[in-house]
Amino acid sequence: IGQLQEKGTLVKFDQVSILNKYIGEVELTSITILLSALNYQSEVLQKNKIIKRCMKLICLLIGEINAKADKNDYKYILIDLLENISNNVKIFRGIINGKIQQLYRQLIEIYTANPKKKSSSILKINYKKFMLTKISCPMLQYLPVAVETTMVALSELYHNEFIEIMYSDMNKTTITQPYAKELIEITNLLVRKLGDLLHRHLPTFGNMIIRGVDIVKDAPGKALLESISSLIKIMILKYQYVSFINSTEYLAIGSVEGLIVIYALKQHQKLKVLEGHKETISALAFSKDGKRICSFSAKERVIRIWEMNGGILSMIGLTNKSVVIDIDKHAKKTKIEHNGKKDDIYPKIEFVEGTKQVKLYLSIDTAYVY
Repeated sequence: IGQLQEKGTLVKFDQVSILNKYIGEVELTSITILLSALNYQSEVLQKNKIIKRCMKLICLLIGEINAKADKNDYKYILIDLLENISNNVKIFRGIINGKIQQLYRQLIEIYTANPKKKSSSILKINYKKFMLTKISCPMLQYLPVAVETTMVALSELYHNEFIEIMYSDMNKTTITQPYAKELIEITNLLVRKLGDLLHRHLPTFGNMIIRGVDIVKDAPGKALLESISSLIKIMILKYQYVSFINSTEYLAIGSVEGLIVIYALKQHQKLKVLEGHKETISALAFSKDGKRICSFSAKERVIRIWEMNGGILSMIGLTNKSVVIDIDKHAKKTKIEHNGKKDDIYPKIEFVEGTKQVKLYLSIDTAYVY
């Protein structure tokens, strides 16, 4: 910083009014200088408490963008600020804590005010030349992409706070369908990017889905339903402990606490919670006829099977109201040949069609029938 000051390219920070005052119509070059300094040497800036001031600036500026939507210069600077957050999350961590809820709400607001357009892609594949090529793209279309990147980067550290905010907003009686759709879209984004990190939040996502379906019930909306459908699909693809049965529209989610939560989308409610496992659910599945559900906990090394009676889950069985199979002690297990795909997620479980048996896949080349 001292070197930059000597060259006359950096004003003294105590002379930059943006650090301590309301942003207003501040000269944008001052903000650019601050960003340049932030990238120059993060450790020096941290010692001089400049990062704390930059965080304060970010929160102010995001609010200003919405108030001055017609001034594109602000959006260009906002993109730079968001990229700095994404690239320096660990550095910001110590001082983000007190402002995380405010920052998340502002990110959601700017995201909903600047919807992502299909033409905002920065790169595309040129199959004729077998190479990636840049395409013409107005920089401002990158803003929602920058917001998404920042949300994901922050959520790696603060997913509890972010999901709490979204869940709270989703349950407000005054929520609109467009805003509910955006919250579901953001949830979809986090599931795609953060995967198993969000396992403990999946029951919350199930509640958000039910709330979304309930909103549509009062005022039919195709866009919100499509977003909900997309979220369910990505959850099934990402997590072996999520299953959906089309015939009854039941959604089953296995939790880290060993519970299986069943949601009935047609009835817009949480139908039942199955108890039995003592450890995290690793995989679960409905039978094709929707009358049974099986689950597996890798920590317990135990499979459980529940039966459905008349469309309502009726837990029957030998122990803890369900059929219990200890995979290490079960006498009638059969190892079968299995050549899985590299992209498959393990462990996974399924019913053997036409029988009362279940098939458990432990790895890409190991499977057993019980």
